[in-house]
Amino acid sequence: MGPAQEAGVAVLLDDPELARNLGADGVHLEDPARYAEVRRRLGPDFIVGVACPLERHIAMEVGEADADYVQFTCANENIDDALDLIGWWSEVMTVPGVVACPPDREIAARIVAAGADFLAPDVTLWNLPDPVAFVAGLIP
Repeated sequence: MGPAQEAGVAVLLDDPELARNLGADGVHLEDPARYAEVRRRLGPDFIVGVACPLERHIAMEVGEADADYVQFTCANENIDDALDLIGWWSEVMTVPGVVACPPDREIAARIVAAGADFLAPDVTLWNLPDPVAFVAGLIP
C-alpha cells in the first residue's frame, strides 16, 4: 500500500497492467468501449471507472455493466447539457456519477446541486495560487 492509499485516497491509473503491477486501486478509462475487456482482465477487486460522453445510452450501458463509476465532463460550453444529464443520472442510476470540471466555484456548486456524487477538477487546478485552499473551499 502506498502513501496515498494509506491516507485513504484511491490510486487510479489509465493502464490496467500498470495498475495491477504497481498495486493501484484500479483504472480510469477514457474509452467506454474498453470497459468489458478491462473488467475481465482486472476482475472485481479493482476499481474500473469510465469517462462517458454526455449521452445517456452509452453511460447507461457502462453503468449496467457494473462500472464502479461513470464520469461526465462539464465545461462552460456544455454546462446546460451536462447539468441536465447529471440531474437525470443521479435520480435514475445507482452507479456514482463523477463530474470532471474546471476549477470554478460557481460551476462546482451547480454540479453538486444537480446531484453529482464526486467532482474531479481538471489539471488547471494546479495553476491556481493555492489549489489546496480551493479544494477545501468546495467542501461544506
